[in-house]
Amino acid sequence: MAEDPETVQEIQMVVRRLINRLRERVRELSARNDLLDPNDADETLDLVTELLTDHIESFSRSAQKHADEYRGLKAITSRFDQLDNKVNKRINGIDQKLDTIHENVNELKTMMQSIITSRSSQQLFAMSEIYNINIPPSVPEMDKPKQRVGMRSHIWGFLRGLKRGL
Repeated sequence: MAEDPETVQEIQMVVRRLINRLRERVRELSARNDLLDPNDADETLDLVTELLTDHIESFSRSAQKHADEYRGLKAITSRFDQLDNKVNKRINGIDQKLDTIHENVNELKTMMQSIITSRSSQQLFAMSEIYNINIPPSVPEMDKPKQRVGMRSHIWGFLRGLKRGL
């Protein structure tokens, strides 16, 4: 409230009108009744005016104090919002990296599955060239069923190791 000068001016105008009404009323009463001296009435009104002015100043200081506290709280809230945004950006970055890792692992699993299901050593070597995989020298003899099974178990072992590592 103290931040808005129009509001303070409105309050001051209302108080002035109130003081003027009080003065008029006291003058009317003193004119009807000879017991009150108009000078005493003015002194009384001056005291009332002084008290009201003190109350207005006290109210203004209190309002300023509350406005300062509000600005402080607003600054703290703003800082928390900034930190929250920063943390959320970092979390989103980590989530994106994890998604990329999961995509790469799924691609690797798909690649390994296609290698496992390969029917001939020629297909296996073609896959190895596409995915840049080093195949041991004993693999060209993979046309024999026993060796193919051995290679599959080797690949499954590799995949299990990958799974444990994640």
